This record gives sequence, structure tokens and C-alpha cells, in this order.
Amino acid sequence: MDSTLFNFRRQESRRFDGEKGSEFIGILFHQFLSGLQYLHQPNLRLIHRDLSSNNILIKKLHGHNYNYCLKIADLGMARQLPFWDDADLTKSIGTMPYRAPEIRISTHYGTAVDMWSAGCILYEMITGKILFPTRKQDRLMLHIARKIPITDEEFSQLPWHLQKNILINEIDWTIDLLNKEIQEYGSSWNQNRISLNQYNELLHCLLSFNPAKRFTAEQTLKMPLWNYLRGCQFYNPALLNHVTSLPYIEEYNNNNGTTVEWRQRLFEKIIPFRAMQDLNNE
Repeated sequence: MDSTLFNFRRQESRRFDGEKGSEFIGILFHQFLSGLQYLHQPNLRLIHRDLSSNNILIKKLHGHNYNYCLKIADLGMARQLPFWDDADLTKSIGTMPYRAPEIRISTHYGTAVDMWSAGCILYEMITGKILFPTRKQDRLMLHIARKIPITDEEFSQLPWHLQKNILINEIDWTIDLLNKEIQEYGSSWNQNRISLNQYNELLHCLLSFNPAKRFTAEQTLKMPLWNYLRGCQFYNPALLNHVTSLPYIEEYNNNNGTTVEWRQRLFEKIIPFRAMQDLNNE
């Protein structure tokens, strides 16, 4: 039965905090990034807009004790990006602790908002804690300013009321508190596979305050820290490659067809995926 990543991280903390923790986190997060790369591909241009540890499902597969499948769920707030760059998108999206800062500032944003959420989720996988624990928008910006370094130029571009709030709370927005916090974790890991420093670098690539500097899913998957997967005994690329290699067919983006025809199309798509799952579970 599927569990949310939020619950799984707390119920199975030994898998994340123990000797194989860094390897296990890497395998799960690599699956997650591969899913994002598929959603963000040029033909699809789909922003999830509500990524959180509660919207990621994880399921135990047969075989090795660390053999799990991760799924991105709840696309109810997803939006396909139009081809023009100045399209307005709503600000009322996303679970607050995972919401990218540019959503508070502008209605013009892109797939980088998902990558920010991915950084928040990675931090949670490593630490077991929510990076920005608040449900209020203005408080969220204060949490971000405390932990994520912001350049003076980036700060000057914030709306005045946000600048004022940060100044009143005497926050030094140039300090990299995230770097200090992350060093407190991973003491039990076997870091020969993937080290805490590599995760720290990955976090900073995903949690760049400037969305233009934030890594894409494709860029993140090309980072050298994933090289260890080639020798990982409980990494099964077969199912992952089967799903991420499926082409997105643009013709399905139109509204032609009856309800019965659309049901048949969906059924035809589900059959091979279920067959692959059954094969993996044997």
C-alpha cells in the first residue's frame, strides 16, 4: 500500500538516518527528479505547483529491503505553461512551506517553482524536518531570508512591504544558515557513495533565491553525484526508464473525442504500466 513520503520519513527514519541513508535518499530523489524532468519536458511544459512530501507516494517493491518506487501525485493544481513568456499565473498555489519566493512577488513564474519545492523536500528527506515551518505567506519570506542567502540586488527587487518586514525583524539576508544547519546531519551515513557535502551542494542549486539561477531537473540529473547509482545493488532502473522514456503525445492535448473514447485511451495507457509493475513485483 502506498504511503506519503511525509509519513514514510517519520515511520521509517532508520532508512534515512542509518548507514545506508545517503544512498537510499539518493535513489528516491533521483526517481523524483526523473519524474519532474518528464513533466517539465519542452513538449509538455507542465508545472506541478503543489509539490510537497504529502504529495509524493512511496511503495515497497518485492526484492531488496531498500527497493521502493516513488510517485508524484496530486496534479490538481498543475498548469501547462503557454508558449509565450508573459502569461499570468495565479499566486494562490502550493503548500505554504514548499512555496517558491517568486510566487509571492510575481504572477510570472515557471518550472523553477517546482525545483524550489524539490529542494525543500530533499532537506526534509535528509533531516526529517520541514525547512520553512509556517502556514503564513509573510512569515514564509522571513524564514527564507533567515536561511537562504539573498544578494543585496535581489533584496532590493523585493516589494517594499517585504523588505520592511525583513528589516524590522533584523534579519541578515546574506547569511547562509542552510549550510550550517545541514552539517548537523548524516553522521551515521556511509559517505563513500554520496556525501553530505554533495547533498549540500545539490540543496544550494535547488534553493537559489533567484529562479533564473536555480537548476532545472535536467541539469540536476547531470550532476556527478549520481554516478554512484551504477554500482548500487538496490537501484532498479528498468521501471524508471520505462516510464520516463514514454513519449508525450501532443495530440492528446486537444478536446476531441467522446467520454468513452477518452476512457479507452486512458485504459490503453494504464495496461503496459500495470504489466511492468506486476513484472517487477514477481
